[in-house]
Amino acid sequence: MAINSSPSTSQPPTRTLEPTNTDEPTNTSTHTHTPNPTETLAPTPAATPTIESAESNNRILARVVEVVDGNTIKVEIDDREQTVRYIGVSTPSMGGVFSSPEWLATEATEANRQLVENYLVYLEEDGSAPFALGEILRHVFLSDGTFVNEELIRLGYARVDPDTADTRYYDRLLTAQQQAEQAGHGIWGPTPTPTPTDTPEPTRTPWPISTPHPQNTPTTIPTYTPIPSNTPSVDSTNLPTPSHTPYVAITSTSPPTAQSCTITASVSDENPSQNQEVYVYGQLRCGGLGIEGAAMNVTWNYKTTTSTCTNTTDSGGTATCSRSIGYATSGYYVQLDVTITWGDQSYRTTTGFTPQ
Repeated sequence: MAINSSPSTSQPPTRTLEPTNTDEPTNTSTHTHTPNPTETLAPTPAATPTIESAESNNRILARVVEVVDGNTIKVEIDDREQTVRYIGVSTPSMGGVFSSPEWLATEATEANRQLVENYLVYLEEDGSAPFALGEILRHVFLSDGTFVNEELIRLGYARVDPDTADTRYYDRLLTAQQQAEQAGHGIWGPTPTPTPTDTPEPTRTPWPISTPHPQNTPTTIPTYTPIPSNTPSVDSTNLPTPSHTPYVAITSTSPPTAQSCTITASVSDENPSQNQEVYVYGQLRCGGLGIEGAAMNVTWNYKTTTSTCTNTTDSGGTATCSRSIGYATSGYYVQLDVTITWGDQSYRTTTGFTPQ
């Protein structure tokens, strides 16, 4: 539905956020719309939208019913629920079944929640935005004129998506990103150094060793009673004791050496669609046998960024991990560097895909 220039219904209270700095920057950005999670919000009178756009009459009013992640929400429009992704905004991934959230992904989602959850927002379409499977791409504004896409970037919880360079507010988003980068907000602050952990030694099943056969106990030879005859008696103490050769334990050959190991990798789809989940399969075999318990790490080399996923090989020596490719650049080959580590040896190979 179209939005009147002066809504008559009362709006929820204005929310304000403060940027999170990871290294206490000396230059603190200020904004009239700054959330403070610990602040008690008092209702304020409804404000007339002050959105600077000639297309303001084309904006649609919707209520936010759920915050999915840092740049995705679900809204209700005319009693229908619709998933909306912010145009031009790329936030850290919340991960998936086989991967953990990226750094600041949880904080970005929380910042988005404080900005828009349960609020009425204005959705503005942009015909230059790229296609999104199952979602609609929109610029999102609050009733006080706050541009939510820009605010998340200004606070340092997101960066500008380079694939949206021809959209309406791209230059405005770039300016907000430059300000966040100069101030060291959020993702532009120092990246925390992970605490190194020792790679556990993989559990190896011992090779079977046959059990030696027990030695036979010599049979006791009875002492014969002399026969009263002219035949001389038999002296049993001088009889030879029979000897038995015991069974010898047989040991199997040694386990395969590192020099006999091979690594292979493949993907579930070499030409995936935007936002599709792509699975990576890696396998380590040594001496013809799959190696269980080896650690697999996969680096995804996109055009403008990288990400990772990890897993451990099963009894067949195979490990699987996956990621959603989001809005990966169409036609650009994404190389995946696959490393499997077993003990103190690492084995590497590559695979990849080209998004449609």
